[in-house]
Formats: sequence, C-alpha cells, structure tokens
Amino acid sequence: PEWTEPEDVPYVAIDTPVINAGDKVVHGYNAAGTFSFTEDSARCEKNGSMFLVSNDRLSRGKITATLTAPDQYQNDNGIVFGMADNTEKYFFWEDGPAYYFLFVSDDGALYLSKVAYNGNAWHPLHITAPMEGYKHGDTITITVEFDGAGTIDCYANGVCLISVFDPEWIGGARYGLRCETAGVTFSEITVEHK
Repeated sequence: PEWTEPEDVPYVAIDTPVINAGDKVVHGYNAAGTFSFTEDSARCEKNGSMFLVSNDRLSRGKITATLTAPDQYQNDNGIVFGMADNTEKYFFWEDGPAYYFLFVSDDGALYLSKVAYNGNAWHPLHITAPMEGYKHGDTITITVEFDGAGTIDCYANGVCLISVFDPEWIGGARYGLRCETAGVTFSEITVEHK
C-alpha cells in the first residue's frame, strides 16, 4: 500500500531524491527539523532529524556516509539500518519501530545501538573508546556492513572498530540517516546490496 502521513505525529514527510545515493528516494521523518539536499550531500538544518529511503530495502549489505559536523558539537549523527516496518506508529526516534543506529558520539566514540526494540528505547550493543586524535569538527567516514542474520561490522575511516553478533536480529530492511545536530553534513553516501 502507498505510504500516507500519520495524523498524530509532529514531523513532516520529505520526498526528495538524493542523487549521490543513486536512484534512491528519501522520505524524511523529522522530530523538529529538516534536511536540505544537494547533488552530493544531505545537510541537517535543525536539531533532531531523520530520513529514510522509501523506494529501496536493504536486508543485508553495506552503507557508508561521510559526516562533517560543526566545530563545537557532534553527537548522535550516523546511519540507521535494519529498521522494521510499522504502519501504526512511524519512525519517531526511540518511540516507534525498532532499528539499529551506528553513530559518532560527542567525545569521538563509535556507538552501535539497538533502538526501540522489545520496549526498550535504547540499548547499546557496543561502544568503542574515543578515537585517538579526535576533535570536534573532524570529518569522519563511517560504514556499517551487515549480513541480515545478526553479524554487524562497523568502521570509522576505513578501520573496523566494532564486530558483533546480535542473536535477536530485528530483521527490518529500512535504512537512512539520523542527525541530532543542526549543521551536520552527510556526503559520499553509498549503499551496496549483498
């Protein structure tokens, strides 16, 4: 069935192509903000934004994005994947369908978390130590690779920092980006089906 905007949520749907992600079409589900798009990037214009690809599903594969954040702050910005479909309550941060979230924290640690799964708003699967030499405003490329059966590998600047197995794999195939901080730009977004 065709997607329709739920009436009881405070976010706005966006249907805009992201050219550097190939032929993918984006829907945005925004708590308080929006993204702007150019031919090769997506920029978070207000705090608290998420977009999901609406014309593709990724049950296993690889997603990469390069993040550039404001000098003063970088937190909770990264890749959403494995999100379950839910037509009753749509994609509002930790209060909606379950998904995985790979992101860079304010101190430069890489987090892999399971969100909204089994009634839990937030469950870290793995947190690294802060990346050596990290400072605010650094540009970081993050990658997540997953097999659709629970094995997840996460990279920062090409180095594998997280390798975990989740025996309770969510099993969803929606994916996109989530941004806490206005001014964060995502570029070099690539998606590989496996």
